[in-house]
Amino acid sequence: MKKLRILRMLALLLALSALLTLTACSSPVPTPRAGKVVATAGGEDIYYDELYFLAMNHIEDMQKEKGEDYLRQEGAAEEIADFVWKNLLTRDHALLSVGRDYGLDITEGEIAEEVAKHLDGLITDSFVGGYDEYVETLNKQHMTDRYVRAYLAVENYLGTAIVKEMIKRGELDTSDETAEAHIYSDELIRTVHVFISNTNDRYTKEENAAHAAAIQAELAAITDDGLRYEAMRDAIGGKYNNDFSDLSGNGFYFSRGEMAAVYEKAAFALAEYGVSDVVETAEGYYVIMRMPKSEEYIESHFQEMKEKTYFITLNGMVEKRLSEMKLEKTRFGEGLDMTELPVIHANGGMWIYVSSGIVIAVLVLSGISVAFSAVLKRRKGKHGVKKA
Repeated sequence: MKKLRILRMLALLLALSALLTLTACSSPVPTPRAGKVVATAGGEDIYYDELYFLAMNHIEDMQKEKGEDYLRQEGAAEEIADFVWKNLLTRDHALLSVGRDYGLDITEGEIAEEVAKHLDGLITDSFVGGYDEYVETLNKQHMTDRYVRAYLAVENYLGTAIVKEMIKRGELDTSDETAEAHIYSDELIRTVHVFISNTNDRYTKEENAAHAAAIQAELAAITDDGLRYEAMRDAIGGKYNNDFSDLSGNGFYFSRGEMAAVYEKAAFALAEYGVSDVVETAEGYYVIMRMPKSEEYIESHFQEMKEKTYFITLNGMVEKRLSEMKLEKTRFGEGLDMTELPVIHANGGMWIYVSSGIVIAVLVLSGISVAFSAVLKRRKGKHGVKKA
């Protein structure tokens, strides 16, 4: 009897383990190394795949700038480490931290579901080879599926989810009067820009930089605001601009935290009709002009503008949180050699889980079979078997 109870318990435990493991297979699974914590900040974990992405792309940039033998050059490891540790902690981690204050976790619930839908659509629309091509692309970019999902969650869904919670808790003033005050303040600005992408396949990176510099110089030399804006509109419609989202030149209204940090830094420093220096990003080059706000546009888009102002309060909270966060390396992170980082796979670890699920499923079936056999033997011993 005791042996039978043990067999039954074993079969139950195996079944539960299989259920949990197979359930995990439907979610993104990082490699054990990719999901290792390299640092913490304000209670937020920072993972190896984030460091790996940052380091490997920096190494590629340095190899283009200083030669293919860059990793063998003296001081390379220290230079990479200095770059990585200075840039690893970002506003995204602060936003995640604020989100946790409101009980929001990007790996579960509505946010995770929205990210899954978003990613499924992205794979269907953008990758002819489906999931395999998606994984191959991530490997080329030194990214993991986990990192992509986290990025999509933070960039597209977390901020909105926090704002909804703030409104639900009565922590945001949603009156028209307050919204109007924010709209006309320097906390929300309007810009137009020319963007020259490094992936346009027509020019080299150096040529793109030169074209951006030429456009900037031409605009900066114009002293009349109206004429400078006309020249900017011509540049937006010109052959070098690769951003087709605002061909009319009406511009974008935004508060801090909506654009890339370098874009915002340049834009918020400008006076109206002022032109930035060339702003370099990983994707390409921007030349930005700050514009006065349009009364007509604000009146016809008031509700949309009002909802934008809600993020001004959130942005203030995030910036404050970021200023309070201190990066602390883990033992694993401290021990990394930036010139010999362990390679990770975009979808690595999935087979481990699938294989484990299969093995456990087999064990479960075996356990159930053994337990069932034991029950039959026990019944035969107690009641006997009828003979034909």
